[in-house]
Amino acid sequence: MNIISSFFSNKASKTKVTAPVVKSSKLAVPEDSMLKRHFLTQLRADIENTMLPSLADPSLKHYYEASVAAEFQKRLSEVFK
Repeated sequence: MNIISSFFSNKASKTKVTAPVVKSSKLAVPEDSMLKRHFLTQLRADIENTMLPSLADPSLKHYYEASVAAEFQKRLSEVFK
């Protein structure tokens, strides 16, 4: 078998590659500052996705931001228990 046919053989396609999965009941906050920033941004985005959309009125937007911040603090306190 030559190199090209061995490269395109089915043996390589049958190999299964899986990423390791860490199962934990708690979220793990990364130690690296950039990864931590991405983690916190993702956490806030997840909270905002579960809530109603933000209101356009500036006086009512304050209440929306306060409720997002309260839920953010609640979830962070669960992570750092």
